[in-house]
Amino acid sequence: MIDLDATIIESSSKKQGAAGTFKMTFGFHPLAGWCANTQECLAMLLRPGSAGSNTVADHLQVLAACIAQIP
Repeated sequence: MIDLDATIIESSSKKQGAAGTFKMTFGFHPLAGWCANTQECLAMLLRPGSAGSNTVADHLQVLAACIAQIP
């Protein structure tokens, strides 16, 4: 089973790709794919803080990268 999860990572300065978030902070909103059985991170997509949490294109990209990592 693959778990896809997005989280907010705050940035104290304007790093490349950082943007304002929906929680009125500044940073990134990466999307990660984890193997539920082993808790391994299979793939991660660094996105700007303004990225939507339900962006289908991003989910498909991470899911394809996760599946490619499974032997």
